[in-house]
Amino acid sequence: MLLGGDIGGTKTILAAYPVDGSPREAIYETRYASMDYPDLETIIQEFLKTHPDLSIKTAAFGVAGPVIRGKASITNLPWSIEERNIRETFGFTSVHLLNTI
Repeated sequence: MLLGGDIGGTKTILAAYPVDGSPREAIYETRYASMDYPDLETIIQEFLKTHPDLSIKTAAFGVAGPVIRGKASITNLPWSIEERNIRETFGFTSVHLLNTI
């Protein structure tokens, strides 16, 4: 499974997608008010707790802010996101941050 996310100052949308060749429609999708959370890791944790049947292996997040060497500071949020930290915290095999500005 792939965890995809759209991370912004107002909202964060996380969705789980199959990676087995089936249609690329989200199995689960949840919207969160970004300012209600201290960081992205807390939102990911809540998403995974809500959907314990998921076996996420990879993750990719579009972020509102520059990505430099796998790290991003989010525009309009006091968040710093690091690919390595998310990968190690959740045991994902790969994590990618993409600038969406």
